[in-house]
Amino acid sequence: MKRTIISAILILVIFFPVFSQSSVYVIEDKNGAKIFVGGSIHKLREQDFPLPDEFLKTLDNSEILVLETDISEVNNPANAPYLMEIMTFQDDKTLKSVLSENVYNKLDSACANYGIRLEGIQKLKPFTVILNLTQMVLLKNGVTKDGVDVQLSDEANKKGKSFLYLETFEEQLSFMKQLTQVNEDDFVLYSLKDIEQNNAMFDEIIASWKTGDKKVMQELNKEFKQTFPEIYQFLLLDRNDNWIPQLEDYLKTPDTEFVVVGALHLYGPDGVLQQMKDKGYLVKQL
Repeated sequence: MKRTIISAILILVIFFPVFSQSSVYVIEDKNGAKIFVGGSIHKLREQDFPLPDEFLKTLDNSEILVLETDISEVNNPANAPYLMEIMTFQDDKTLKSVLSENVYNKLDSACANYGIRLEGIQKLKPFTVILNLTQMVLLKNGVTKDGVDVQLSDEANKKGKSFLYLETFEEQLSFMKQLTQVNEDDFVLYSLKDIEQNNAMFDEIIASWKTGDKKVMQELNKEFKQTFPEIYQFLLLDRNDNWIPQLEDYLKTPDTEFVVVGALHLYGPDGVLQQMKDKGYLVKQL
């Protein structure tokens, strides 16, 4: 089962008729204090709605919705210069100068299939081009809707819930900046292979998320770690480690928090769920 970094970032349908659990978990301490943790998919299709019942029921049973970051900050005009700095070359570098001729030509050919001309976007970094190309493929496959984070945020606003965030928007920008500093040729070549299989992978990821099937996410997590250990470290492991003390703090508050993060953060030996188990907390799947 081949997976790549793009699959991870987008987490980052065939609906199975199963009697299953969900991608929502309850974490309890020895005194019975609890929080909820849910795995999010950041982009969805029309047929992926409504969200599984467990997400909306859990939101109803919580006072506070905790997200990775304040997603409204993406549209804040004040942040545009910082995003531009991260996504584009600010010096004399260009796509053609940082990529080998072979890789550049393959990227150019893939982009041409979606009406993207590299000659006109030479100042975009390879990471930015790959994300744009992936977005075009997703749109072609009907992935046009905001994902779990946005949907739950809208519902929480309607219900008058409070919000907390695990990371600042500046911290999120720093992760994006690190993603632009990986080996460009390797990143592009591997990502292009992923894009060729994108629709099949998206179906599988959505199906596993809806049914609470851990195996697909665990395999994706494992291959991500093996293929891009550097990115795995700062994009998943370091962030998971930073979140654990915050989850423990939430267990000490009188309110019940519903923490929603990218589904890939939950699983595997480095995942949030296993780390909380290792600390002695009871973790149950809803």
